[in-house]
Amino acid sequence: MKVFSIVFHDKNGVILATDRHDDCWIRLFGKYYGRLTKVRDHNEFIKAGSMMKLVELRQESEINPNLIVLIPNVLWHLQEALSICQESAQQQ
Repeated sequence: MKVFSIVFHDKNGVILATDRHDDCWIRLFGKYYGRLTKVRDHNEFIKAGSMMKLVELRQESEINPNLIVLIPNVLWHLQEALSICQESAQQQ
């Protein structure tokens, strides 16, 4: 699954702009997963994209492993993201 943007909103939770349309589970941290469900179509990044919302949290043992999708290159931990950003700035 491709993720084009992630918004953390204080009232609406976590919203992702993605190329996926079906409900799925993503690994958040450790053995905890979040279920994404489609809110609406979204064409800002690709022609057939969608907005998906994080609607549920569960442990890995409670979900169907066939519904787990991978999101490569997404940094969920802010400290890790800051470290990588600082390293990139130093290399330039």
